[in-house]
This record gives sequence, structure tokens and C-alpha cells, in this order.
Amino acid sequence: MRLTATLALLAAGGCTTLEESESTQEIVSAAAPYRYDSPYSIVPDLGVSGTATSASPTATDAASIHEPTFSNGVQSKAAGVTDAASWHTLAAGGPGGSWAQFESAPAFTSELATAEADANANISADDSQLASIESFLSALPISLHVSHTTSPYFFGWPAVQARWLRAAYAVINTSTGLMANQSYADPTFGAEIRDRGARLFCAARAAAFNQAATHQASMGRQAALTVSIFGQDIQLGVVEPTFRFDVPQKHIGAGADGAQTFEVPFQVGAQVTPIGGLGLPGFP
Repeated sequence: MRLTATLALLAAGGCTTLEESESTQEIVSAAAPYRYDSPYSIVPDLGVSGTATSASPTATDAASIHEPTFSNGVQSKAAGVTDAASWHTLAAGGPGGSWAQFESAPAFTSELATAEADANANISADDSQLASIESFLSALPISLHVSHTTSPYFFGWPAVQARWLRAAYAVINTSTGLMANQSYADPTFGAEIRDRGARLFCAARAAAFNQAATHQASMGRQAALTVSIFGQDIQLGVVEPTFRFDVPQKHIGAGADGAQTFEVPFQVGAQVTPIGGLGLPGFP
């Protein structure tokens, strides 16, 4: 069984593992992130409750952040949705998708669709393999009842979001009221949330390569009953859950389009051995 996790997070930085030849290349350049220039002084609420102290309007250094708002534990523990279309709308633009321009980059929807298309192709390949196994077993000259069914399932967690000002007009002379446009440096405060998707992608990729090298997929063994016969332990009904990563894929678009999605496919299964300890093989 394959479960595919599709991650849609802002991300920057690059993988630093030896397994990826592009380790010196940034996944997304933080120097020129996507920005939406609003002509309005007040923008719609992001629908999150995380806040931080806003710096002076004239502070333009990277240690300062202006009008920050971001997801925190209140949002992350909220119930998810089981309908993909509903989740896409919520993730891209809040309830009803009314304010997408204030909540996500235009490329978000298309890059998410690309990652999901890859995931669907992987699932279809698994379905084909199951059908081939069923055909093989049905052709054996023994009486077997063989059948398989597949059922797609979707679950979308609340999207992790953050937003802050990149530029604004501020009073630079209190005596005359003179105002000037202030361009703010990319805040170090927001780096973690931007890197979150890239970090998980890199960690999953490193785990996949490590697992391929060690061939370790077992999550332990559990027997329904163990008996000892002449000092030989015989296990009945042995079940061994397995977990295996496939190689994650990144879909980061072109340039600083502000949207990145990561596909992290993995397989969950079980090895069943009716009688263990006698050298008899198990079956997946």
C-alpha cells in the first residue's frame, strides 16, 4: 500500500546531503520572494493567530519584521478536510477563496496540481502491480480466492501560513510629516517557516537513500503465539509491519514564483509468516 504525502509549503535553502548533486543550489531563492503589492493600506486578515512585535516603520534591517502574522498551535490542531477541492480552496485563499492574492502566490495551485499528478501516477503503478499479482495467483493450479480493491483517500491538514510587510510608506520627519517608501529586508524571523518545506523534503530524501543502502524496512515483529519445541522457538501468526520511502520529488517552478510543493511517497505494508522458526517464507 502506498500513501503519498504532498506538501505545499514555502521553502528556501538547499539539501546538504551527499546524495543530491544539486546540494549547493538553493531550492528557492529568498533574495527575491514573490510579493503582492496591494494598493490598500489594510489587507484582509490571514485567519491565523500567531503574532510578533512589529518594529519601527523606518527599521529596514533583517532583524526587524513588520506586521507579522503566522500560523501557530491554534491553527495546526484544527480539524482537516477529506475533500481535495475544498482543501485547495482553503489553502490557496481562505474560506471561499476570496482573498487568494493576499494568501498565496499565483503559481501555488498549478504546482500543487503537478505534484498531485505525479502522486496519482505512482498510485496507478501500484494498482497495476496488484492486478498483475492477482492474475498470477489466479493462474496457479491450486484453488485460491484472490481479489483486490483500491480506494483513494485524501486528507488535508490546515495550511501553515505566514505574512509580513515587504515595503510601506512611513513618516521619516515628524515635524513636516514627510513620508518615504521603506523597503524592508527579508526578516530572519520568518526564515524558519519558509525553510520548513525544504527541510522536510531534504530529510525525507536522505532517509530514502539511507533506507535503500541499508535495506531496512521492518518496524518490528509480533507473533500471536510462541511455543518451544525441543528448544526451538516456533512462532505462529507472525506479522511484521514494513515502511519504505520512495524518493521524494520537488516541484518548485521557475525562479522566485513564491510557490513550492514537495511529494514524499512512501509504502506501508506487512510481511505475514504463518509459522516462523521453521525456515518457511512469509508473504507480503
